[in-house]
Amino acid sequence: WALCGDERAPKRVKDWIDQLTMLSETTLPHLRPGLDIFAAQVVAWRQHQISKMKELETPAEHIPRDDLSAIFSAAQNCSDSLGEIIGKIERHTNTRDVNSYTTMFTNVIQAWGAASISAVPLSSESDPLAPSRGVNQILKTIHLLESIAALPDRTFFDDDVNELQSIEIEQSREHKAFLFECLGEVFAEALEQLRQIDTSVREKKVSDETRPGKSFFLENVFEVEKMLRYYESQSRIVLTQDDPTSFDIGRCCELYKKVLRGCMGVTCSHDYGHVVRISSSIMDFVSWRNDQFLTSEAKRAQTNDITDLYCDIACLVGKVVLNHHEKQMALTEVFNRASQFFNQSHGEKTSSAFATVDKAALIGAIRLAVEGSFDDATTESFIGLFDSPERHPKRRTKSSRRSGKPQ
Repeated sequence: WALCGDERAPKRVKDWIDQLTMLSETTLPHLRPGLDIFAAQVVAWRQHQISKMKELETPAEHIPRDDLSAIFSAAQNCSDSLGEIIGKIERHTNTRDVNSYTTMFTNVIQAWGAASISAVPLSSESDPLAPSRGVNQILKTIHLLESIAALPDRTFFDDDVNELQSIEIEQSREHKAFLFECLGEVFAEALEQLRQIDTSVREKKVSDETRPGKSFFLENVFEVEKMLRYYESQSRIVLTQDDPTSFDIGRCCELYKKVLRGCMGVTCSHDYGHVVRISSSIMDFVSWRNDQFLTSEAKRAQTNDITDLYCDIACLVGKVVLNHHEKQMALTEVFNRASQFFNQSHGEKTSSAFATVDKAALIGAIRLAVEGSFDDATTESFIGLFDSPERHPKRRTKSSRRSGKPQ
């Protein structure tokens, strides 16, 4: 019922959940629904919305208002179901439950993203079916998840709590790690939906009379930064509790790339300061993780390749920074920040066992970033600065990193 998309499905799912709950409170306590069962209610409304949109099979600008209202109504029911579930269910600390959290929140965000994209031709912000309503609901859903993550850790047992204190500590630690994974996936989905809404705006050439190049992503850039910094703070809690080598930088990079992809929608030159600030923050976060790894005594079996991340930042800077001098400064900063991850020389290991950046690939990205901005002579002179022998990084060891002195 949850996956069929039928208009009767949400009610049938709720009926089954109510029956299981009733039975569990009488003679069959083992039938008490878990969070994964409750999550089916949200999934049912999202699948119904998808089914409704497939039935229309018309361009968004031709969707009848009644049908558009039904799409928004399904998204609202997703949100209402999520709120009801969160109000009922105590916090869960096992993997399956955190996966259920992720399922519920991503489905709600996707539902509001779909509603907003369907409504993009409507330009009136006061219209209840305007895209801005969906954007606001996406951010509201993110705030709800953050409030859950901020709750004090609780673990419920039927036995004597004193006998299970050590188990509580371990489960609390496990919960933070799994919840951190949930934050990453849900935040990434929210950023992707904002980007897709902006893409739809550009494709349908919708603009704000007071500000051409309308971008919901940039209008909510401070919310984006808040998500990024909150995720960073949670990841640092996890990282300080566990072996640094067990931390998956790949998960972080996926979120960072979603942020950078959203920033690519910037079309107004006066917004470039936000983009440069966000890019700088991302590079700060990666450097902090590298510092943590170098000051530990652990060894990583495999080095992460984060070349794409720095290439994306270089391309983004080249697109949004129009002043030639400022562009050169910003790109030079990207190169310098990446240099800690370059190979010492061909065939030798990197200066960091935590991650690696392909120097040649980054120089290629920088070349593309300045293409068309300078004449050929200036471009070659600028690129030559990065390929000179003097720009090869000095390797920093654990001891030199602790002392702050170069080796």
